[in-house]
Order: sequence, then structure tokens, then C-alpha cells
Amino acid sequence: MLTVFSILSFFILTLTSSLMIHNFKKFTIILIYYLISYNFLWLIC
Repeated sequence: MLTVFSILSFFILTLTSSLMIHNFKKFTIILIYYLISYNFLWLIC
């Protein structure tokens, strides 16, 4: 499960990097949401 999440996180970071070029505000919101989700999953596991 951890490996799958690592691959998913890499994909999300790549996607957010592309979004950052177009819209920095949207990138920031997604990044914050990603960090919260990561901490939440870390607590579950």
C-alpha cells in the first residue's frame, strides 16, 4: 500500500508542478490538501 501511495504522490506532485505554471493559487490549495491527506493517511497506517 505504501508503494502505491508513493507512486500516487509522485504523480500528484508532477500534476501540481504543471498547475503551478498556470495558476499558483490553485497549486497552493492542492499542495495544502495533499499534505493534510498525507498526514491523515500516515495516522491511519
